[in-house]
Amino acid sequence: MLEVPRQQALETFRSGGVSLMFDEIRASLAGFGVHFDVYFNEKDLHDRGGLDAALATLRQSGHVYETDGATWVRTTDFGDDKDRVYVRSSGEFTYFGADCAYYLDKRGRGFGKIILILGADHHGYVGRLRAIAACFGDDPDQTLEILIGQPVNLLRDGQPLRMSKRAGTIVTINDIVDAIGVDAARYALARYSLDSAIDLDLDLWTRRSNDNPVYYVQYAHARIASLLRTAAQAGITRGDRYDPALLTHDRENDLLKALAEFPAVVASAAGLRQPHRVARYLEDLSGTYHRFYDACRVLPRDDRPLDETGRARLWLAEAARTVLANGLGLLGVTAPDRLQPLAVSPTTQRQAQPRRQRPGGVHLARADAGDVPVGGGVGLRHARSNLARTAWHPVGQCRPGSSPRITKCLRRWVSPGGRRRYGFWPMRQQRAYGESGV
Repeated sequence: MLEVPRQQALETFRSGGVSLMFDEIRASLAGFGVHFDVYFNEKDLHDRGGLDAALATLRQSGHVYETDGATWVRTTDFGDDKDRVYVRSSGEFTYFGADCAYYLDKRGRGFGKIILILGADHHGYVGRLRAIAACFGDDPDQTLEILIGQPVNLLRDGQPLRMSKRAGTIVTINDIVDAIGVDAARYALARYSLDSAIDLDLDLWTRRSNDNPVYYVQYAHARIASLLRTAAQAGITRGDRYDPALLTHDRENDLLKALAEFPAVVASAAGLRQPHRVARYLEDLSGTYHRFYDACRVLPRDDRPLDETGRARLWLAEAARTVLANGLGLLGVTAPDRLQPLAVSPTTQRQAQPRRQRPGGVHLARADAGDVPVGGGVGLRHARSNLARTAWHPVGQCRPGSSPRITKCLRRWVSPGGRRRYGFWPMRQQRAYGESGV
């Protein structure tokens, strides 16, 4: 490179650097689960004369004038707050000129509506962009849609992470994916309206608990998958038909209504450009399913055959699983069949010694815990529900061999600080699966 002319060497390094940057951008987006069909480089517009062609079109329409050695577009005729410079007096094209050329190029490629997403600091561009569409003879209400996004604030330990481009203290999408995972990152950004500022708590989105919205939804899917695996292992099948008239319980009706809302939610989310509607729907659906499952037995006790009501409920559970999977798929989030157990603090792990009576504590085990599959883990909300609904026995009286449906024990004790603690253990593994305090 030392032997070539300076300009040629600069162009080589420039083009090589741009290529490396685009490769990095593509890799970052791919790691985030985003794949674009076309990456459009503004330089291509300049190289093929797109800016000159757009300017010629504007001249023919009578929207261009010259003053002070610069070329201007009369955008005030179409609601802009001032006219815009297309070519500076130095002969260089402005960014506004590139915006005009890109709009015309996009329309020329057959796009009937152009959707632009701008940051909150570019709100002032709305007027000029609408004027561009009008200058080319289009109705901006029909051919242009501009969405304004708000900032994303990162929190750790409840404190904001201060970022500065000048100081080099920035957080990239790669950093977020590395910190909380791609599923949590995608769900966290999709869960809020685009026009709302987002406080992304990194600690919250890494928790394996019901406080974490994406874990809550994925857990509902995994819980149903566990139910279906248990049924298959017991030789229970749904068959090819069921009687919907048997689904008369209030919780069954709630779930049926929630499932019926899914098509309308998806249609409104697409039409209004508001994917957060899908995320919030999935969270509501997950809660509705958990309430259904707590109130309505699906699989039979012991070795009894599946009755017709259970068959109908099994179909209903599978329908809920399908909708959860489809909804997560629309958001680009996985729908796992298995999840890691809910997080348990190290202190709880030390305190929760299996089968040891703690002072002041009461150890309880459920005689039939088939409605909470092993490997799931639940929080205090489900613990409260289960404690209120079912018969409980001291651990010493809970014999794993007494029923094939006995799968786990709930242990409750009083911590030194006087707070009640709950933990779930499989009967044989004796490992804590969930913990919460009141």
